[in-house]
Amino acid sequence: MKDYFNILGVEASASEDEIKRAYRSLAMKHHPDRGGDQTQFQEIQEAYSVLTDPQKRAEWEAHRHGNPFGHPGGFHFNFNFGGPGHPFDINDIFDNIRTGQSPFGGFQQQQRRNRDLKVAVDLDLASTLEPQTKHISVLHLNGSRHTVTVEIPRGVNNSVQMKYSGHGDSSYKDLPPGDLYIQFRVHETPDFIVEGLDVVKNIRISFLDALVGRKIKVRGLDGKEFEITIPPGLQYGSRLRIAQQGLWALNQPIRGNFIVQVELRVPTDFTAEQFKMLEQIAEEHRSNTGNES
Repeated sequence: MKDYFNILGVEASASEDEIKRAYRSLAMKHHPDRGGDQTQFQEIQEAYSVLTDPQKRAEWEAHRHGNPFGHPGGFHFNFNFGGPGHPFDINDIFDNIRTGQSPFGGFQQQQRRNRDLKVAVDLDLASTLEPQTKHISVLHLNGSRHTVTVEIPRGVNNSVQMKYSGHGDSSYKDLPPGDLYIQFRVHETPDFIVEGLDVVKNIRISFLDALVGRKIKVRGLDGKEFEITIPPGLQYGSRLRIAQQGLWALNQPIRGNFIVQVELRVPTDFTAEQFKMLEQIAEEHRSNTGNES
């Protein structure tokens, strides 16, 4: 079994923020577009997907610790009796025994309605910039399905859960249907770091461009291209802000910023004449500033 903690290089006690930071660092390092290994990149994504999803993580850790049934109390039976429309969970028999009730009698009378269901919907980060519609297939406990049209608002995030009353399980035909809860899982991209409503993109420029300044073009989260000015003397790690081009707040006309964070690279393809000129400039700078180091 894969050790997702080891893949991300984190401890089992790592917080969600620590897991996110590890994922971002590794994803950027091993992204295929940057010359990384596709298989390793997919393993990193898989590890992040499991460790940040409570249900997937619980199931994985149960298998990891030798409990293939994934139930914190040990064995959990998933046998259903009664045929389509009247599934009967054997675990309810054991629950009734523990509470001193009849193991078989009165189960359906105690249940006032069908069960609530929960469905996870995966979204790309860029897709949250606009409202969208998705058609979700909902699986009932008796194996039947029905489709729910979900109107997803702009600015949705991982903390958002939507309730659709009456769209849950309806296996017991003589009981009211349960409710459906939609939980959104927004997947970040290695090219952008989310900081609240701001999105941050790292770019690399030549230290010469940072020294003398220039104009460059950079693409935002939605693919839109922006021209930004690198001012002369820009320092490593400087941040340039493009206002109101980040993420939207949920149900509000508030938008974050697009932050461009600058990293510097040193070119190595100078000619001998160019290198000599740079040495002269460096020497003159040291003389003028009194810096001998």
